[in-house]
Amino acid sequence: MCEVASGGLEATTLVQVREVLREALLVEATPLTGRKHQVRVHLAGAGMPILGDPVYGGSLGAAPAAVPRLMLHARRLELKQPLSGVGLLIQSPLPPDFVNALTALRSRQKSGAKPPGPIRPRRRSRGPGASAP
Repeated sequence: MCEVASGGLEATTLVQVREVLREALLVEATPLTGRKHQVRVHLAGAGMPILGDPVYGGSLGAAPAAVPRLMLHARRLELKQPLSGVGLLIQSPLPPDFVNALTALRSRQKSGAKPPGPIRPRRRSRGPGASAP
């Protein structure tokens, strides 16, 4: 999947910076559409690849040793149960390896760092021929 200028499927992700660290940003990404790799593609396209993501530019080679894997976590999922249509809410706390990586990154944080301004959502597309989730 990649961003394309035209001919792809529309995809929109809202991104909010939650914390600025010396070597990373902690962001909350809310996909408004459901495209495969959507959050990963959008963040990489905005120059913010997910730490530990070798496919979209946040490779572990550049990551601190405390980052054991792709640092992407679904904290909250809301969907309708396919058979009954009843709404489901699934929540999950950060896993221990994510917390450990975040703690290590925070320990190296520059003092006084402030978050940048809001990141405006941009419409993104996937190339033709890419499969939908």
